[in-house]
Amino acid sequence: MRDKKGKKGTKRGRQSNVSAPASTKKARTTPARKSASVEQEAVFQPPTGSWEDEVKDIDAAEGDRGEVQVYLTWKNGHKTQHALDIVYKRCPQKVYSYPHDAIKPFEAS
Repeated sequence: MRDKKGKKGTKRGRQSNVSAPASTKKARTTPARKSASVEQEAVFQPPTGSWEDEVKDIDAAEGDRGEVQVYLTWKNGHKTQHALDIVYKRCPQKVYSYPHDAIKPFEAS
């Protein structure tokens, strides 16, 4: 005789006709990735030609006689560092207006 514990009343695996309620959980989102064009815009490139109208100020100049580095602030807010000979060629009026006695000798450590 069969044991009463083994008796089953319904078949398993049958699909219900009642639709399940929609999930209320938020779907996981991944952070947006920067495209290559946005990353290229983040790198500042000085303009070609004259810099006179683009440079806001010369912040500092330091170095030895042959290797003077000039720190520029641009009108768009970027800050860059260039060799003195390049700055002389690109914006000579800014260099002439900068006090030359303010050039600090660079001390190598």
